[in-house]
Amino acid sequence: MLVCPETKLPVREVSLEEAEAAIGGKIGPVQRSGRPAEPFGTSERVMLREDNGAAYPIARGLPILMAPEVLLPEGTEKRFDLTLPQYAEAYEEMEFYNSVASENAEKVKREADYFYGRVLKLPESERENFPDPKEAWLDASYDCRAQYDAYKHIAPVKDKIVVQLGGSGIAASYFALAGAKECWLLSPMIGEVEFGQLLMEEVGHGDKFRGVVGVGEELPFADGSVDALYSGGCVHHMETATAMPEFRRVLAAGGALAAIDPWKAPLHTFGTKLLGKRETSVYCRPIDPRRLEPLHATFEESTDTRYGALTRYPMLALSKFGIKFHGASLYPLFAFDDAVAGIIPPFRRGWGSSIALLARKAPG
Repeated sequence: MLVCPETKLPVREVSLEEAEAAIGGKIGPVQRSGRPAEPFGTSERVMLREDNGAAYPIARGLPILMAPEVLLPEGTEKRFDLTLPQYAEAYEEMEFYNSVASENAEKVKREADYFYGRVLKLPESERENFPDPKEAWLDASYDCRAQYDAYKHIAPVKDKIVVQLGGSGIAASYFALAGAKECWLLSPMIGEVEFGQLLMEEVGHGDKFRGVVGVGEELPFADGSVDALYSGGCVHHMETATAMPEFRRVLAAGGALAAIDPWKAPLHTFGTKLLGKRETSVYCRPIDPRRLEPLHATFEESTDTRYGALTRYPMLALSKFGIKFHGASLYPLFAFDDAVAGIIPPFRRGWGSSIALLARKAPG
């Protein structure tokens, strides 16, 4: 299922010695410019490309299938510019998100129920009703309406291969509990993928977990190999014009994409000027009309729905002062918000502050 992110040729795991014998010499990282991040470098086990022309490292047991991490014969003249849009955010934000993942890993040991306890309390026979009941499955407090519709779009997940694009793997663990066959987590942050693996082991489905380090603009998955893609707040970190065709490429015929993200509403501009960004160490680029266009240009069937025109950003402002909410508790409030906004101009024209990007690849 895994492929080279650049050429899309299959890759397979071998020893470094085997890879160098196949390639015909010592291999190592290529030159990079624009960012201080050190390459992952060589490793005792690597992912060898089918044409025996390149390999990728395996770090802490995880394939590192990001193009700038490629291992080529020593002396090969190739350089990656890490300021290019498909790489810039991933490399700049690695330190921040890896540290958050480490903190969450410690939190799991103390407060496991915070992440998945409500789902585990459901009888197994009821978990196939995912994403109902809402109070068990929804964890995106300020995007709960968008998350519910996104989950409904890809449900049922039983016996499917589902990929979570970015994030800490909480959704992937939910898909496993709802009966998915394989649950993949792809993120450029190795700490997030490790955290996802920890969660899957904690819920008793470590055998279903598959993790890979990569970016959404260069997915390391074979054509048509995925039944459903889900992203919870990560597409706005990507270049959508490049990412959307990749999403469609890896989906099987009839496969579904569901993503929830912040929408560039007027309250966002005002709020960030007044209170600052929600997370100060990372980019803040909500989806806007220009970045939405590739969704509809790429997929045969696609919709976008905006939510929370009146309440999402005020709720986020309250969180700055330590007032926080969890999961589905806000669902009735946001449902009321959307009902009111639907009848009051200009809100009914789709201001919103959360957005659900839903698409489906045409049947074969």
